[in-house]
Amino acid sequence: MASMTRRILHLAITLCLIAFLVSTLLILFEFVAEEYPVVAESRRQSRELTGLPKRFNLSLKAQPLVVKETIPLFNVTNAVYSRYLRLMTADFYDGEKWSFRQYSKAVQYKGERLSFQVKGYVYYQKSRVKITPIRLIEGFLPTSLYTERVELSSELTYYPESNVFYTREPINQTYEFSTIHFYFTPEKLKSAEVIEDRRYLQLPERLTERTRELALNITAGLESPYEKVKALENYLRANYEYNEDYRFAPPNWEPNDWFLFEEKRGVCINFNSALAILARCLGIPARLALGFLIDPTIEQQTVKTNQTHAWVEVYFKDIGWIPFDATPYGRPEARLGEEEDVERIPTITSISSISRRELTRESVFNVNGTVFSIDGTPINGVKVVVYLARGVGVENISRPWLKTGEDTIYPVGLGEAYNGVFNITCKVSREVEVGYYSVVAHSLGKGEYKPSEGISKAKVRVVSLTRILVSSPRRVIPKRRFQVSGVLIDDEGNFLPHQRIQVYLDHKPLTIRYTDTHGTFRISLSLNEGTHKVDLVYPAEGNRELVLHPPTTHKPLLFHSRTDFYRPSRETLLLEAREVDIQPYTNKVFVRGVTHQVWGKIYFGKEPLENQRIHIKIGELIDLETTTDSAGIFNTTCVLGPYSKLGEYKIVYNLTEFNYSETEEVVLKARTKLKVESPDEVAPREIFTVNVVLTDEQGYGVRRASIEVQGRQKTIKNGISRFAITAPEDEGDYVIKASFNGSTFYLPSSCVVKVHVKHKTPLTYYMIPLVITGFMVSLLVLRHRGFLEPKKSCGEKDHIAETVSHPTGEIKTTLILSLPDLTDLPGICGVGDNIRIKATLLDENGKELYDKKVEVFVRRQVNGEFEFLDEVLTGLRDECRYSFREKGCFEIVGEFKGDEKYCPSTSKQEVRVVDYREEIINGYLKLLHTLRSEGLEVPSNATVREISEFLMNEALWMVPKTFLKKLTELFELARYSNHPITRREYRLASTLMEYTVRGVIVRW
Repeated sequence: MASMTRRILHLAITLCLIAFLVSTLLILFEFVAEEYPVVAESRRQSRELTGLPKRFNLSLKAQPLVVKETIPLFNVTNAVYSRYLRLMTADFYDGEKWSFRQYSKAVQYKGERLSFQVKGYVYYQKSRVKITPIRLIEGFLPTSLYTERVELSSELTYYPESNVFYTREPINQTYEFSTIHFYFTPEKLKSAEVIEDRRYLQLPERLTERTRELALNITAGLESPYEKVKALENYLRANYEYNEDYRFAPPNWEPNDWFLFEEKRGVCINFNSALAILARCLGIPARLALGFLIDPTIEQQTVKTNQTHAWVEVYFKDIGWIPFDATPYGRPEARLGEEEDVERIPTITSISSISRRELTRESVFNVNGTVFSIDGTPINGVKVVVYLARGVGVENISRPWLKTGEDTIYPVGLGEAYNGVFNITCKVSREVEVGYYSVVAHSLGKGEYKPSEGISKAKVRVVSLTRILVSSPRRVIPKRRFQVSGVLIDDEGNFLPHQRIQVYLDHKPLTIRYTDTHGTFRISLSLNEGTHKVDLVYPAEGNRELVLHPPTTHKPLLFHSRTDFYRPSRETLLLEAREVDIQPYTNKVFVRGVTHQVWGKIYFGKEPLENQRIHIKIGELIDLETTTDSAGIFNTTCVLGPYSKLGEYKIVYNLTEFNYSETEEVVLKARTKLKVESPDEVAPREIFTVNVVLTDEQGYGVRRASIEVQGRQKTIKNGISRFAITAPEDEGDYVIKASFNGSTFYLPSSCVVKVHVKHKTPLTYYMIPLVITGFMVSLLVLRHRGFLEPKKSCGEKDHIAETVSHPTGEIKTTLILSLPDLTDLPGICGVGDNIRIKATLLDENGKELYDKKVEVFVRRQVNGEFEFLDEVLTGLRDECRYSFREKGCFEIVGEFKGDEKYCPSTSKQEVRVVDYREEIINGYLKLLHTLRSEGLEVPSNATVREISEFLMNEALWMVPKTFLKKLTELFELARYSNHPITRREYRLASTLMEYTVRGVIVRW
């Protein structure tokens, strides 16, 4: 048995040694692949990866981007606007190599649409690019700057700062990505500012002073950051040579300094690394971009290994990232798409007809035309773009980035000409502003044919639909004034100020109102009993006149309202004017601590008012809300607490829709308990005393109450009174009746006791002293013999503490617990929030008691009951703090135990402890369910951004777009980020969700 154990042990040790050797060899192979490019290249080709390795080695003392082999990597289709295909960006330079430092900011990408904060552009072009791998793709995917969506079934990782995508598993299937190309005028770029971003201003410690001086000398006299970068770019192109046989920097020599001042030769990474470093020396944020250089004029092309390239991206405020490339044109691939095709045949594009001359946003129209060469030959298969242009010369249509001033151009359609004829279906996007436009067609050219200039054949007018959103009660009280408020908006949700609204009542002109600067208006109406029709009309076309706004007692301001580009709209209201009657059936007497029914019936005219919300308030004690049923009956229950002050109260029944209320008076009373203390046995005609105690349901004595005992009445002061009663002559049970007939605030009560009347024998009187004397003698004898020991002192071991009963006083107290930190969201607290607990003790006159101690307990709800959790002792002048460590329902209990002067009192506060992140996520999902239940066809499988787009564009007219956008941002922040979610974000999300639901209810 021992030999078998040794063999097993030897075998286990051998297997461990083999595993260690194998892992060591794998680590060495990885090290060799990193240090020797030949091994890395052979390994890359064996795995059939595309482009650069999965882990980039961007050292300036090697040639990572110089690849002379022309191995096909992938095919690209429809990248006609892209000059670069990006793989990744490098933002950190350590003095020898560039690296990618954004791994901690990666998020999981599932195909959702991405958005970008880019402003100030005059034109943008969207394209859908298709990538077909020839070899496996692993690591970073080839995409373009401002890629808004990647359609790929594999799981991807997205880096938002760089707008690049990463795949862990090699892929060989075709994928597509959508990208946006923004164009800016030279004036806009020259006026752009930069922001201080340390991530893209980092410089190595080894950077030489003459490098900084060179950057300052090149840009001397220039103020614009854009002009400074262009000056650096032109300087590097003109004064340095592109040569793949350049010498590397010696050891301990900063590579950029070596390139700029000594070698002056290099490849793309040397030129653009120097450009990024020189820009950072001037305080301009820049980063190195890596990928492939392609030809933007070819629709289908094959990308090869020798097209790897590096360039620079510079960030400008409100504009975004702009690419720069300092590589000279000595490298053939650097000239892709830059040379002019002087020998291509000119073409002419003409528009024959337009289906519509008045367009609205999202409307569709057709444009027919022809494309011929200059000699009249029809051209087949050429793509034609249709624009809506305003303020743009026809000669500049083919180069939208050359536009200046107030020029505006919107692409609305893309098609293809067959035998020189095209028929393109166009759609006006929501970004198009209202106004007059020229329709322009422009062919993109193909093969031997050059792109043509557009020819405008007709003017079109882009107009906006309008809508009047009204907030008004549908049922009103006759001859009582009420308000009708509204807002006039266009189809983008923008307010229309200084517009005339004509009001008609029962088809007769009533009044005219003008919208204010926010597009809103208000009307005060008073109706007779009956059904009425109110029409609110925006006439649009005829709405051209001087508008007084705002009215003043001095000189009025005059505005000329132009509405050529808005269509009229109408909103009709059907209003009913009837008398409202609230008939309460609630009992006029309330008893403290007893459940009471609060109910009644509401009539609108002669008909029951169904589904009407009513707010009920009982003094300052309790607020209730309920809704009437189909018969107009409202019914709810309430319990007035045991410490509620007795007295007369008013119940107010309020209908907020009608601004109508009715009041009735009730009285709050307390139950009483009458107790009679009497001897069990008395002798005939003996005079004996009985004690009568009258208390309420809390055990406190009732003062100044009239008690009747055996027909005699007596007023008691402190709830206790004594009555002297003479026993009857006959033996037997004598019944004593005590009764309290009630008072203003106390209910009646009664009590019956029996006293046995019996003659006492003389022997009894003689025996009592004898028995007492014998008992005392027995005690003395037992103590003398040691059977009874005297009690030990307090310091001895067997001391038994006496329980002293502290009497409670007669002054009632009220304990109030408040949570100052939870006033914005009452009763809701977050896990980990350190909240304040304040206790205030008042006497029956409302005076605060400062010198009393209050015990505060924290209990947790388990299976419907609260269990003790923590205890905090605090003075009334101090505020104690408590932090909940887990979710659930908790109860904070304050207790004053009372003393000789003051009665005890307690107070409770329930708190629901939540996770703010979970509440936002669950609340947003519940909101979508509510919207669907209200009739909105919210897409079920769409992304968060698509749902937000749908709500903003199609559904919610009453909810501002900024609200929906902010709500979407909060949901994404809670769902997809690790950013801490505070009470502020949760409160804002709750408010926005509630507003959204109200907006939908008003709409439908």
